[in-house]
Formats: sequence, structure tokens, C-alpha cells
Amino acid sequence: MSNYFDLNYFDLIGSILIGFILYVLTIWTYKYGIKNFQNKVIKEDYFVTPTDFLFILLSLFYYDKLFLLVLTFLGFNLGGIFYSYFIKRKITDFIFIFLNSITIFTPLFFLSFLISLFFDFNDVLNIKNNWVYVLKMLLVFMGYIIFNKTLTIFIKELFNFLVNRRSFIEFLGVLIKRISDNFLGYLELILFSQAILAFIFFIFFLQKNYFNCLIILLIVFLIYYIDKILFDLYLVYDRTIEMILKILEEYDFNTLEHSKRVAFIAKELAIYVGLSHEEISSIELAAKLHDIGKLDVPSFILNKKSRLTNFEYKLITFHPIISAQIGQVILSKEELDFIKYHHLYPNIENRKITYKDVPLGARIITIADIYDALRSKRSYKQTLSHEEVIKEMTKDLLKDVVDPHLFIKFTKIYDKIKNFYETTEN
Repeated sequence: MSNYFDLNYFDLIGSILIGFILYVLTIWTYKYGIKNFQNKVIKEDYFVTPTDFLFILLSLFYYDKLFLLVLTFLGFNLGGIFYSYFIKRKITDFIFIFLNSITIFTPLFFLSFLISLFFDFNDVLNIKNNWVYVLKMLLVFMGYIIFNKTLTIFIKELFNFLVNRRSFIEFLGVLIKRISDNFLGYLELILFSQAILAFIFFIFFLQKNYFNCLIILLIVFLIYYIDKILFDLYLVYDRTIEMILKILEEYDFNTLEHSKRVAFIAKELAIYVGLSHEEISSIELAAKLHDIGKLDVPSFILNKKSRLTNFEYKLITFHPIISAQIGQVILSKEELDFIKYHHLYPNIENRKITYKDVPLGARIITIADIYDALRSKRSYKQTLSHEEVIKEMTKDLLKDVVDPHLFIKFTKIYDKIKNFYETTEN
């Protein structure tokens, strides 16, 4: 290990400057980051950007100078403050900047520690022929990936735990489920490849093989450029969803607003239950589109103030099936089931069905849908208070329409629902 007293001012100031530049690069390359492509590819909810290669490389160069990595961490935070004040010209939550830097640098400290513990780079010329080095390298970087992801999930769930005021047992249960669900996905493979490429770059650099270093850099940015193309393709998917909602807005504005409120409630309930990011996003998307089948129902029926005739009611009961048919081109089988079974009409399966027969996502949307239908003003009814809605919904418990376990959890997010409706009404 190096003696910290041998470090000069150039090392100290240079490390702070590197951290500052890394923050700027992270913000600049953020749009190239590999993120949640509507959950079709990635299983978890954090970014991998081109700067991750540079962060891992930094751990390699500073593996025996952890004090300089601390100064880089300081420079990174200074970069966040500078960007907030002088570029964005607004006061940002500095706690958020600090927590963000913690999630980035804590795994890097862990990585540097492992490298200093298991590697000796004095004999760099023979590393490529040493299988023990290769095996240790793979194990170290796998440990880094696992630690990185676990820390990210822990901080996110800790935040949800504090905001939603869950019990500690619930927090541990959700944390274990999130870590075990879809643990190694596409993001991890990309991050692992960046770690391997950074290691190879570092060896070439030590061997003063700068041409190969340049080749590694080109490979890194080629990977991200390809993924950026994929991300742009998924933007088309987002625009398609927006177009469908716009059509619904033009046809019946009240139905669109109802769908937005249902999506909000369903998302909050899914978060409280402790589902994965992928499951939450699928439920939220299905909730937004759960009533698009009403495009096939004449608007005078949707806005009718008097009692519906048997034929009109029968027509409306087909809207979950029609919604699923409209969405089958762009939604997954799971999301289509959430939409199809958000009402338990007998005509959906040609038999009587209960909440036990439908997937969890559909049960969550059912609760959100019933709550908003009762809570909001309709052409044929006035609004009900939260207490009145809960009383009415208890009747559905006896009919096996509402999942009682979910209903209990739903009542625990009352404050969020209340604040949302008060804000909406104002």
C-alpha cells in the first residue's frame, strides 16, 4: 500500500477535479444510460451509464490510494452542487445528491478494497497467462456487481420504508423479495462487461499498450451506442401508449382522468405490497389502459345520468375484454390479464369468478378502480367520502370481489390517497 504522506498536492487537487469532471460526464451521458426499457429487457430500477466504465477504472487506479478515492467522492459532490446552482440555477435537494453519490462510491470503495486484497499488479506481463488471476478477477467483479445491486435496492426500500411507515418485519420481507427477484438481469451483464473491459484496459495501460487501450474505449462506447438505439426504439413504444391515451381523452375525458387516478392508486398499493419495479410498472401501465375498451361504448351511455338498461349494462361489461383486445399488440400476456380481469363479470370466463381466480395485478387494479368509481363524481352520482367508500367496499369483500388481504394493506396508505384526491380536487 502507498504511503499517504507521499501524496503531493497535484494528486490531491487532481482527485477532487476528477470527481468534479465525473459528475459532469455522468449528467451529460445520462441520456445514453441503459434504463428501464418499459421492463421488456431490464429487471431492476437503476441506471448503467458510459461513465460506469470510468468509475470502475478509477477503482483500479486508486486501489492502493483509497484516500484519493475519498477526495474524488468529495469532488463528485462538489460537481453536483455546482451543477445545481450555476447550470440548472435552482436549489436541489443536496441530500439526494449525497445519497446518489453514496450509491455510486460505496461499491467502488468495496471494489478497491477487494482489488488491494487479492491482486498484485507488479508482474503485469504474466497476468494474461495466469488463470488464478483470471478466476480471482471474475469473482471480485461478481462480488462488486452483487454488492452494487444490493446496496441500490436497500437504499430504495429503506426510503419506501420510512415514507410508508411499514413495520421492520415488512421492510425485511420486501427487501429479501426484491433482492431475490430477477437478481441478475441484462443490466448486471452490461455492468459486468464494463468491469471486465476496465480491468483489461488497466492491464494494457500498465503494459503501456496504448493502442489496445484505445480499442477497449471504442468497444465500451460501441456497446452504449447500440443500447441507445434500442432505447430510442422503446421511445416509440412510449409514444404509442401516449397516443392511445390521447384518443381516449378526446373520446371521453372523464374516463381518461379516472384511468390516471386508478393508475396512481394501483402503483402506490403495489409499492406498499413490496412488488418489484418490473411488477409495479406493469400494473401501472395496465391500470392506465384498463378502460380503453370503453372506446367501443357509445359516449351517451358512458355519460348517462339515468339508470342503464339491461342492454346498455351488458354492453359495458364487455369493455375489459375489448380493452385487452386493443392492447394485445403492445402489452405482455401478464398485462393483458391485469386488464381483462379488473372486473369479475361472469361473461369474461362464462362462469362466476372471484378474486382468487385472477392474478395479483388484476386484484390491485380492482381495488383502485372500485375506490375511484365510488370516490369520484360521475354523471349519475355524487362523490363519497373516504369513510363512505371504505364502508361500501367492505360489501364487496363478502362477494369475493375484493382480496381482503390487499384491502387491509390498501387502508394503510390512506394518507397518500387522501392527499392525492385533495390535490386533484383543488
